Amino acid sequence: MADLNARVKPKKSSTASEAPQAADLEVAEIAVNTADGKLFTKHTDNSIKEIGGGAALVSSEVRTALGIGEYADDAAAGTGGVTSGALYYNTTSSDYRLKT
Repeated sequence: MADLNARVKPKKSSTASEAPQAADLEVAEIAVNTADGKLFTKHTDNSIKEIGGGAALVSSEVRTALGIGEYADDAAAGTGGVTSGALYYNTTSSDYRLKT
């Protein structure tokens, strides 16, 4: 696996039952509640969506919630509107890639 230069560091809370407000996050930004084990993101409709908590996360649901597209290859990602340097899921190799 190639070295990744970026570290994902979500906003966090350790207060049970606390969830972020829309003003706390930007669209597709994630937050975690470490007391409850819940993961949240801000959706494009400005609502906060819970994408985890107790149950196993389904990868496709996480990608959808975060706005990460699924494409067969780099060319298809470009046709789908993914810009250079943006993250997408490669369905052929089952991994995440940055659009070249």
